[in-house]
Amino acid sequence: MFYSELSVEERATIQIGHAQGFSLRRIACLINRSP
Repeated sequence: MFYSELSVEERATIQIGHAQGFSLRRIACLINRSP
């Protein structure tokens, strides 16, 4: 299985999405990652 680290931009998007109450699936979609 292949893993890659999150970029600073992806981490910021996750933080903003979480603060806005987005679901994990929605945040994953925003950063083009699998939930």
